[in-house]
Amino acid sequence: MASSDTTARAKHFLKSRGARRAGIALLALVVLWSAAWFYVPAIVKSQGERIGADTLGRRVSLGAIRFNPWTLDLTIHDLAVAGASAAAPPQLEIRRIHVDAAIVSLFRFAPVIDALEIESPTLRLTHIAEGRYDVDDVLKRLAAAPPSDQPARFVIDNIVVSGGAIDVVDAPVNETHRVRDLALGVPFLSTLRSQRKVTVEPHLAFALDGSRFDSSAAATPWAERGNGVATLRFDRFDIAPWIAYLPPGLPARPKAALLSAELRLVFEQRPKLTLKVSGTVGLSGIEIVDASSQRLLDAGSVQIQIDELRPFDSSVRLARVQVDAPHVLAARNGWLAPVSSVSSWTVIISSQQGNSSRAEALAGPGAVRAPLLGEVAGLALGASVDGAFQS
Repeated sequence: MASSDTTARAKHFLKSRGARRAGIALLALVVLWSAAWFYVPAIVKSQGERIGADTLGRRVSLGAIRFNPWTLDLTIHDLAVAGASAAAPPQLEIRRIHVDAAIVSLFRFAPVIDALEIESPTLRLTHIAEGRYDVDDVLKRLAAAPPSDQPARFVIDNIVVSGGAIDVVDAPVNETHRVRDLALGVPFLSTLRSQRKVTVEPHLAFALDGSRFDSSAAATPWAERGNGVATLRFDRFDIAPWIAYLPPGLPARPKAALLSAELRLVFEQRPKLTLKVSGTVGLSGIEIVDASSQRLLDAGSVQIQIDELRPFDSSVRLARVQVDAPHVLAARNGWLAPVSSVSSWTVIISSQQGNSSRAEALAGPGAVRAPLLGEVAGLALGASVDGAFQS
């Protein structure tokens, strides 16, 4: 009997005007939400291009845009920011941007992104003259924008940048530097208070002018006392294209060298930022010339072991410096000055074993072994020299 009464009341409710209105409203909501498949891309395209142009002062164009209202996936193809002139190539191009938003964004009143993928971004920069770049107008426009009263609130997981490229044209020295295979991975970014103590482990890798760089880190950058550890590795980076940036008038300058390094960087905010660097830095194939471009010094390799470098405190402690196969071709104006004592740093300069016969031949019967004093960035350096000297 009770069951039949319940069934009768349900049928009556379904036939009531309120139920019909609720059903119609729900159906309209479903249709409207599904229609977002079509109208959201148009809105994103028109508003994105307008806001981008107003913010940057450059024409911004977006290609095909796709949106899935039921998964909140948004994909933007072929984003481009115009160059400084009509004849210039685009300043920035991105082949594809994919955003996977979470439904909780609607309840937290802040964007919560489960994944952000940026494929094949290409940035082009031109150094026009001393202190002038082709993006100065954009930077000035951004700097003039009024600051926001409230900091941005967001959560972004799984940030992946792949296939990136950067071209830097330096017109004054007629050089072009190229970054290729840029890859960046950041598992997590957040400014929400509940997420500030989460440790993130970003990864960055790229090739600069053909030399590979790789790095990784673990940090809590948004905590009140942020801290982290990063590693930086690069192998046989050719410094030759960068020699043109040295100031003119130096009594000696490098002509060639390959730079390698494996460094560990530890930083902490308590509340003042501190940075400690340790690891090894190496140079090989070293050629030094004087002001008239005459050969002054050759060395097979230099290995520097850094025990502790604190750049913000102007403090450095080296564990070891080793120079293999040094070949000094000339002594100019007391550049090598004998001293009677050696500093507390352990600094060793020795001939490479494989080149001992060459060193003896150059030095003749009286091979030289003597202490020397040098100065680097205001730091007195004591050392022992064992090599070949030729006046």
